Amino acid sequence: MTKISVILPVLPHSTQTYQTVFNLLSQNLTEIEVLAAGNTEIGDWAKILPIETGYDPRLRIIDAKGITEAAIKNEAMQQSTGEYLIFIHPGDRMLPQMLAMLYNLASRYRLDAAGCGYAFLQTQAGMPRPGRQD
Repeated sequence: MTKISVILPVLPHSTQTYQTVFNLLSQNLTEIEVLAAGNTEIGDWAKILPIETGYDPRLRIIDAKGITEAAIKNEAMQQSTGEYLIFIHPGDRMLPQMLAMLYNLASRYRLDAAGCGYAFLQTQAGMPRPGRQD
């Protein structure tokens, strides 16, 4: 049973998609599906991503021809099978227990939604990026 469907919109300008997918597939909660959704005709991400992840069965490529991020997310939501949904974006970093913690909280208290905070970390170039703040 899939507990969480992770929707990851892949847009042509996404440069950190691979890192984010590896981070998701390393989560402590293994009953997940990662729906990498985007236009598969733009770039070669849809061919390379399954190979790079060792054809992990939790990764699904969704061919979403929509030109907006909202249209891509809608297509992925229609194809999701999880008990809960979460939206993650290329470049997001998560602690390994994040999905397990959110799922346990939502299922224990029968919540319709659960959320968590985030922080922006500075890169060496001074640009903000999402991440953990100690």
